[in-house]
Amino acid sequence: MKCNRNPRLAGPGSLIFGIQLIMDNYGAHKTKLIQNWLAKRPRFHVHFMPTSASWLNLVQRWFALLTERQLRRGVHRSPKELKAAINDFIEHHNTDPKPFIWQKPPTRSSIPWQGFVNELTTQDSRSC
Repeated sequence: MKCNRNPRLAGPGSLIFGIQLIMDNYGAHKTKLIQNWLAKRPRFHVHFMPTSASWLNLVQRWFALLTERQLRRGVHRSPKELKAAINDFIEHHNTDPKPFIWQKPPTRSSIPWQGFVNELTTQDSRSC
């Protein structure tokens, strides 16, 4: 039998046959409903981001920007005023949007799931 070294064609254990989900540690992602849903779908492999690493989640970074530039020290006398302030920030931000870019390139040790991915691809190539 010929060994196929291409991880995309290595079979059901390879990365192409699995969907890697990287999530934050929000409690809603760990409910029984979600666990049951994932248990019925073995193609999905869940990886949780470290608890104290919200800076990895760029959505969290955007909310921090909203808080820093619009909400902190603001006086909102009603939910309607708060909603208007948030909408003003979004409108202003979207006139000249800039992507979030990490200033320091990631190193192997700063990517917790990199070892996992390397381990999977190594296992696929060794299984021949």
